[in-house]
Amino acid sequence: MITHNYQKRKCVACIRCKTSKREIESFGEVPATLLFIDDMPSRTDEIIGFPMAGVHGRILSQLATGFTFHVCTMVQCVGHPSILPTEEEILQCKQRVLDVYKKVNPDVVVFMSKLTERFYKKDFSVHCTIVHPAILNRLGVQRSPLFTNNINTIRRAVFNAQKEAI
Repeated sequence: MITHNYQKRKCVACIRCKTSKREIESFGEVPATLLFIDDMPSRTDEIIGFPMAGVHGRILSQLATGFTFHVCTMVQCVGHPSILPTEEEILQCKQRVLDVYKKVNPDVVVFMSKLTERFYKKDFSVHCTIVHPAILNRLGVQRSPLFTNNINTIRRAVFNAQKEAI
């Protein structure tokens, strides 16, 4: 079942919520093999209503071909597009990300940045880190060796998770 959760702005936990029109929560299959965690929603995500909207979402779908997946962000409110979330903002939203994890029950958590990995790698035993779809888009997606490397990283993590489950 695909869930699409977004709400009008209710959060008042940090400064980010004051500039955001709505809270972008998560999107995707429940349960799912993969849970992708991004740094923050973009302005496009805010307009469309879910994380990884537009071209970056299409690239993500290509990377996840053959697997069910769900996407969430470390913070749910859009801030300034070129300013990464602060540690305080990330910690304010951490319980929400952990709740999404429990709901989705993924085999593998896929971090889409080193920042995401830094804040969450201790929370999830089976995880991997990939190059963000925005970077792949700038490099020309499938012509980039990073695209193939991302696919291999994801498949290897799923294979190892399933092997451990046996």
